[in-house]
Amino acid sequence: MLATLLAQATGDVHVNVDPVLVLLRQLSVGSAVVAVLLVLFLIFFQRKLTEGLLKLLAFVGLLVLPMVSLGLGNVVGLEQAKKVEFCGSCHLTMAPFVNDLRAAGSESLAAKHFRNRWIPDAQCYTCHASYGMFGDVQAKMAGLNDVYKYYTRTYTIPVRMHAPYENAECLKCHENTPKFVDSESHVELLPAIRSGEFSCVDCHGPAHVVSWDESRHAR
Repeated sequence: MLATLLAQATGDVHVNVDPVLVLLRQLSVGSAVVAVLLVLFLIFFQRKLTEGLLKLLAFVGLLVLPMVSLGLGNVVGLEQAKKVEFCGSCHLTMAPFVNDLRAAGSESLAAKHFRNRWIPDAQCYTCHASYGMFGDVQAKMAGLNDVYKYYTRTYTIPVRMHAPYENAECLKCHENTPKFVDSESHVELLPAIRSGEFSCVDCHGPAHVVSWDESRHAR
């Protein structure tokens, strides 16, 4: 969420505003504000309330409203984290990949998918859905480790994925399309593609074409 707001403020990118997310964000903040006000009310006026009303208000102010605020905030945060702008907010490490994604002359897979709108929105997330906070426990831990390395400047250049890219991320969109089915090589290699013995990018890569400015990563 913060990354998207910063991107809007600096004018670096155009961000599509989802009215549902705006509403959820407002409800999340509003729930937190009401919870704080309710707790303050209880502190100053608890002696004037009956025991039953005091317990009810305390339950709402200390448990219900904070849980609502936290839950809605997490929904908004996860949805915002799917956006390209969020990925590009880690400028030192992710910006080269996002720049390639948006480059009009790039022939990388990422750029072709973005330029032709084969993926209409959340392009990074769609192809990397099993990464970081969206993946399994191991992926989440690796994502947290990446955040730590980024802010402590202990990452290494060039940035690499923790594990080889899984063909399942390609097959989930392409496997049953007419163009894929009509290709004899796809049909012939499908078992090897599914098993990971053969990688999609071996024929269709590179996924990204990036260049690194070492001076920007000086410790």
